[in-house]
Amino acid sequence: MHRDVKPNNILLSINTVKLIDFGIAREFTAGETRTHTNYRKDGYSPPEQYEERAKRGIYTDVYALAATLYNLLTDEVPIPAQFRSYATLPPPQQFNNKISDRVNNAILKGMELKPESRPQTIQEFLYLLLPKPVQIPQPKKDDLSSDRGVDYSKLRDLLKAGKWEEADICTVGVIYKATNRKGVNARWHKDIDNLPCTDLRTINQLWLDYSGGKFGFSVQKEIYHRLGGTRHYNEEIWIAFGDAVGWCKGGSWLWHDHITYNTSAPVGHLPSFRFFFYFIVEVGGDGGFITSLLSREDL
Repeated sequence: MHRDVKPNNILLSINTVKLIDFGIAREFTAGETRTHTNYRKDGYSPPEQYEERAKRGIYTDVYALAATLYNLLTDEVPIPAQFRSYATLPPPQQFNNKISDRVNNAILKGMELKPESRPQTIQEFLYLLLPKPVQIPQPKKDDLSSDRGVDYSKLRDLLKAGKWEEADICTVGVIYKATNRKGVNARWHKDIDNLPCTDLRTINQLWLDYSGGKFGFSVQKEIYHRLGGTRHYNEEIWIAFGDAVGWCKGGSWLWHDHITYNTSAPVGHLPSFRFFFYFIVEVGGDGGFITSLLSREDL
């Protein structure tokens, strides 16, 4: 837990944002009341940081991150938490009418006084900030259409049963069939364009439907492009994307056995392209074939 997220502790460079000054960072145990020095920064610290003993967690930094965004978009320091019991926090839109309803509401949600009312993770807060994907006509639920004669019933049944790991492996298989590929190599990204639009949408829609909109190619595309991604591979953006969806940690790509196969995974975590992790770690390739897929206009 950083405990001191504020504008002065954030450095911005091209395509990179860095959080600095970990001098008062502390470990925490979720759900436990622990004693910490009650360091706080008025305007950016939540109520629990004004107490010596309190339950703290990632949601503590979420408050500070939301308050930081409040300041960056309004040039106003939010009302300190200890005064908010009798002074209402003005919504950011009051100072800047160009702020969208989505961002305005996400900031206020992140600055809820009760910890349990805030997003519990950074990924949840990020999901509130991201714009909803543009609605492109998609096949009806359980429409298993394929222009290549691929049978998607097994993928549907695995997703319906919540068997996320098996569904992830199955997704690799149906993509191979729909693109007439037999394995992964350095030319694979050049052939991903051969995945028919109908098949791409069928696979994506099945993941969307059975994950409640949390997983799917279109979810990953939204995050990737939000970070500045394009069809052309850029290592810095690609690693930032990997961090955002939980595929890498601290710039290092994880082995496929570290993938989280349940709904507690970060937004966009699945499908994980299991062959991708082999390709990166063992073969030394890059994510070019995935950037090509996530840049398709028909997704």
